[in-house]
Amino acid sequence: MDLPELWGRFSRLSPDDADLASQFRLAPGGEVSLSFVLGGKEFGAVRARLKMSARDRDGYYNYSLTFQDRAQSDAIRSALLGR
Repeated sequence: MDLPELWGRFSRLSPDDADLASQFRLAPGGEVSLSFVLGGKEFGAVRARLKMSARDRDGYYNYSLTFQDRAQSDAIRSALLGR
């Protein structure tokens, strides 16, 4: 991805999609590469497409993401189920 390292916080996470809050503005319809720890397992370069974005009164951007890689979604599912 052509972006510097940015931060954000998941407000919702499922194997197929997620909601992310951040102070950084991203292009709608663009793709991001996420790195995070879930259930003690490190995930890196998880590809997601931005479906929707909105800015709240506090200046945070709220993004709706869809994960793009089935194998990565399966790994997230396993971590969420504690496997």
